[in-house]
Amino acid sequence: MPKGNLHSTVSNLSFNNLLGRYRKRLITEYENIYGPLNWYECMPAIDRYDGPLLYTESVKNAIKNNSSQVLIISALFGIVKPSDLIPNYNLIMTDTLNKLRINNFWRTCQKESTKGILNEVLISNKLNSDITYVSLLSKPYQMAFDGFTQTGKIPSEFVPNLILPPSIDEIDFKDRRGHWKKKYLIKRL
Repeated sequence: MPKGNLHSTVSNLSFNNLLGRYRKRLITEYENIYGPLNWYECMPAIDRYDGPLLYTESVKNAIKNNSSQVLIISALFGIVKPSDLIPNYNLIMTDTLNKLRINNFWRTCQKESTKGILNEVLISNKLNSDITYVSLLSKPYQMAFDGFTQTGKIPSEFVPNLILPPSIDEIDFKDRRGHWKKKYLIKRL
């Protein structure tokens, strides 16, 4: 991954009022294994991520032109906005840090609530405006949220105004392994 040349801190990330203490815990676990994150070599989240199925140049451009409409789910930082400056790291939801599976951590880390912390972020973000969420999450990333079922559905009390992507039978695109997501996302933006 490219290094980046901008400076930031974890406290500058979006939703830090809700996610800050959980981010710090995961960052500590991550740094104990992989060494310190370099907050002097940050770049916008939309440029940091490079998954070949979704983060193509056409998708990145569409997101940059509509960045207020997009949230990114990060294994290390929870939920970030495309413009949030983040350092280079290598962690996915199915990884484990000191016997702590990442998607399970995010789903269960907030014991004082009936919903997981990532759900609470979406709910609080929804309260600020008239937002509809479109989920393009893979199963491991869905499992970071409270309420997702094995079929990928989630009750509206866990995430309000959530539109699930079309079922595999409804996808018109030839590739059903995930390439359809970029066309679907660009169409929704």
